[in-house]
Amino acid sequence: MKKRLPFLFALITICSFQASAIERRTLQVTCDLAEHRYLQNLTDAQTSQIETACAGEVASLLAQKIGFLDFVAGQNQDNKLAITIGKTKQEADPDAFRAVNFEIEINGPNVIESGGATIWEFRSVDEYFDVPSADTFADAITLGFGENLANQGEQLVEEQLGRLEIAGSAFPMPQEQSWLLPFSREELGIADDSRFKIKAALAFPSSKERFTYYVVLFGDFETANGVPSEFHHKVKALHLHDDKLEQAPSLQRLTSADNVTVEYVMISRYVPIARPERTSPSGLVTGQAGGE
Repeated sequence: MKKRLPFLFALITICSFQASAIERRTLQVTCDLAEHRYLQNLTDAQTSQIETACAGEVASLLAQKIGFLDFVAGQNQDNKLAITIGKTKQEADPDAFRAVNFEIEINGPNVIESGGATIWEFRSVDEYFDVPSADTFADAITLGFGENLANQGEQLVEEQLGRLEIAGSAFPMPQEQSWLLPFSREELGIADDSRFKIKAALAFPSSKERFTYYVVLFGDFETANGVPSEFHHKVKALHLHDDKLEQAPSLQRLTSADNVTVEYVMISRYVPIARPERTSPSGLVTGQAGGE
């Protein structure tokens, strides 16, 4: 038994270290070419090939731009970012029906808030009859998506990616009017001024109510007695007091952290830190880079 102690100690140490790292969410990117005019000029095999290529390329683009999630294509995941390329019939002007768009929508069990699709333009009305060839179709879609992502990345976070739960815990620091979050800057590729929403239930002497706390990342936390280890060497976020936001009660009303039950944490504004690009063993780029 004594000979096994070093091994057992090492096993416990490894498990403890792994438990302290947050489990990053992974989104499966899918592309669906749904524009009838385009499909008329393609065989089923060509369509499938274009959709597969687009999903992989778009996943790589997202990984380079968005650092707090991992993006994959061709690997089944519970949470998905579905991209449909087709006409969106939402305008009163019939000519608008000819505009071909990217319709982007997140779905899955960890998507907390409901919402509609994000619409980005792929081909304008004037460009409707400019149909790429089968050989260049995937590149044209990737280029169009990349241009939209570069100019409207914040919209994608606000309307889609920000609806995904990225953590299930947070720790209040009432005297500092701040919260500790269970991840570091490096784990999610986030910088100061990134913003989050914390949904929490607060227990008062005569009631228990649910509130949303809007917080902004402003520093790092080391260790302290009474703070769970999952928040050691992670980030701190300050409670935002903004008249434009739904106001939750001051944290100073809490008598202890035991009065708080956190339901989930979501990101509402993403400010990236520069990181080197990382490629997974399968060859798929994952979202460790951040930055422009």
